[in-house]
Amino acid sequence: MLIPPLQNVQTPQRYSLVPRPTPPAPPLVDLLGRRKGLVPFLLGLVGLKSTARLLVTHEEVNCETTTFTGSSVELIPIARVADIHVAEYRPLPKAVLGAFFLFFGASNYFAADLAPLQIIGLLICVLGVALIVTYFLKRRLLIAIFSQSGLPIAVVLESGRIKNRLFGFADLVNIQRTIRMLAEAGGSGVPAPISHENSTPGFAADDVGEDDDAVEEEPDVGWQPPVAEAAPRTSPVEAEQTARRLLDDARRRAKAGDRDGAVKVLRELVEAYPDTTPAEQARNNLAKIGIRM
Repeated sequence: MLIPPLQNVQTPQRYSLVPRPTPPAPPLVDLLGRRKGLVPFLLGLVGLKSTARLLVTHEEVNCETTTFTGSSVELIPIARVADIHVAEYRPLPKAVLGAFFLFFGASNYFAADLAPLQIIGLLICVLGVALIVTYFLKRRLLIAIFSQSGLPIAVVLESGRIKNRLFGFADLVNIQRTIRMLAEAGGSGVPAPISHENSTPGFAADDVGEDDDAVEEEPDVGWQPPVAEAAPRTSPVEAEQTARRLLDDARRRAKAGDRDGAVKVLRELVEAYPDTTPAEQARNNLAKIGIRM
């Protein structure tokens, strides 16, 4: 896998993430970074900002880059996202340089006979300590979203504070999980809602233009939902996927006229995966027929 070089480092300025995306609510991720360095900072004071903004919606991943020389936009449709790579790097060269300055400054301080030379040695020691502290406190953060064609969208940031909260590697992992969930769900982020037309009240299937008789003749393969005890051992993404399958099964049973079977599946869905989006939809449908859970 080709990882872009750690250049054009951005200082995070704004960050927001929707933990449980429900369309329409774009953007799910909004991450804005300002180009690091004295020159970009000074140019920003006169309106020539150098920024990178990563936006994630239900349909696409969008990276808008602006510099004083121009702008560019990179897009990857959610359905064509192949992989998401996140990484954290320590500035090792700064630590090595800091150790050298610390050793050189200390040697100069203790070996010098004149006060001015000792002061210079002390200042070099302070610089070395500052570089070593930077090594422990600062992180380079990389997020790269790869399309199926292999071309990535990459943003490199430096860990820092955004409105009194620390932006770090854990935030990149949350972004990675959100994009992966959207990609696995085909861009919707949540299963399709149950329709309430042309079927048993509260348990209708989506109207997809198919012949009703053909749907009713669909054989029941006897699929049984997982028991509630298995839910805690699944990841959030797996829980959403399994809950979605349960919701689809309830829809099929309702359209086939098996109202009791649909109610049973929805009950088991709510009990096994209560914190998922399909469970919320199941509760709403059960409430329509007077069943509260």
